[in-house]
Amino acid sequence: MGSPVVGMGTPPYDAVLCDYDGVVNLWGPDGMTALDRSWGPVERSLAAVAFEAGLLEAAVTGHLSDEQWRRRFAEGLAPVCGSAGRAS
Repeated sequence: MGSPVVGMGTPPYDAVLCDYDGVVNLWGPDGMTALDRSWGPVERSLAAVAFEAGLLEAAVTGHLSDEQWRRRFAEGLAPVCGSAGRAS
């Protein structure tokens, strides 16, 4: 490990852990499908909405807050759930 930056002193931590969608928290191979079945939407609808390219990119790059992503996710599920309220 390198020396601390001159004038910065020793950092108050030993490491930094970054989770980029699935690095630390992994869904099981049937996770989304099981969730679809338990809540009743059409199979693969959760994954299709959650991982839609524009929505996912905006979320992971910080262009959408978690609250904004959740709202858009619920809106995307509204057609198969009956309403955004039921989807959320």
